Amino acid sequence: EPIYRNSYVKTNVLDLDGNYQTNRWQVHGQLGSTSSEGGSSHDYHFWMEGDTKTQINLGPDHYGVKYLDISPLDPKALILKSGDDRVRKMQGKENYGQADLTLDLDNSFISAVKAGVKLRDNTMKNTRIQGSAGPGSPGWQLFSLADLSTGPSPLLSQQAATPDALTQYAWFDDGLVVSKAIPMLEKALVYKDKFSENYQIHERISAGYLKAEFAASKWRGDFGVRWVKTNQTSEGYSIAVDGTASPTSINNSYTDALPNVNVVYDLRKDVIVRGALSRVMARQTFDLLNPGLVRDGTVTSKAYAGNPLLKPVH
Repeated sequence: EPIYRNSYVKTNVLDLDGNYQTNRWQVHGQLGSTSSEGGSSHDYHFWMEGDTKTQINLGPDHYGVKYLDISPLDPKALILKSGDDRVRKMQGKENYGQADLTLDLDNSFISAVKAGVKLRDNTMKNTRIQGSAGPGSPGWQLFSLADLSTGPSPLLSQQAATPDALTQYAWFDDGLVVSKAIPMLEKALVYKDKFSENYQIHERISAGYLKAEFAASKWRGDFGVRWVKTNQTSEGYSIAVDGTASPTSINNSYTDALPNVNVVYDLRKDVIVRGALSRVMARQTFDLLNPGLVRDGTVTSKAYAGNPLLKPVH
């Protein structure tokens, strides 16, 4: 099953950052927007089959295979049975703003106090369509591998191979696939939306923090807490038993308090002892928040379902 994929990535970034400072005060502000798009404009898969019984010999450090009715070097033995094009586009956009304030304190155990807020609005969208074709499709041609090959593969795994290992086989010539197979496939393909894999996740995140830095004799460090509130909307499709796709939207929200403390002790001029305690969080990846079912882009028998109500990992 050779795969010919045209992938792409596009990104745009706008970031404005400013600082203002006096003898004791520091003010920082930041505004920005990022956007990205990527995926596969075409992802062609060709499925070749040959009619044979197979003998497999497995053992410790041993893998042998023998095709009893065909030669793996004979390209005429493999016939093109089907093809498809798995087109996928992912789009992301985030707008953000942040403000920070720092006050330096003189002659105090607490040497500085910092506070800040940050707002983020993040949207990620995944869309996929798939084209399929096979015998009976308009313009379909019954190619054998001999029509798309100029010779066998290079010799493989010569040093590690066991005597009955498959070390060479008939394979595709990229130029012939581009000039013959792909144009034929493009005429025969019929495209359909893969509703279960079309979803959009929208996150609105607001956060604030308070932090203090301290220093006394050989001790120094900082402690503080960060509060984070997340509002999330997952939109997608639920698929009925008969294959009918129905739009669905699920909301989820959660709030986290994330304290931390870092302490450093100067044991000697060249030795320091450092310790830290903190509570951190990691949000679930967008594909796991999909309210539908996502199929693997290459191994189509593999799929997983998302859960929009998943909480972050702490």
